[in-house]
Amino acid sequence: MINEGYSGSIIPRGKLSMDELKHVSGGVNGLGPYLVDSQKCTGCGACAASCKVRCIEIISGCAKISPCDCTACGACYNACPAGAIIG
Repeated sequence: MINEGYSGSIIPRGKLSMDELKHVSGGVNGLGPYLVDSQKCTGCGACAASCKVRCIEIISGCAKISPCDCTACGACYNACPAGAIIG
């Protein structure tokens, strides 16, 4: 199941700065599940296609990463042409 919110898979628009997000999310830069910047995400699905554990869904035109299933392997980060994956 996809969890949304501050500790989940997306950055809520206008809710947190990147510094705040790093503290709330439990890790950025490979220390926890990858996150999606909803303002940059185009919903193209490249990240979902690259995910080996299939923990990314495109919902309402934006990628959502299941933080419970994400292994922080970096495949989605490398595949995203918009640079919307933060990790």
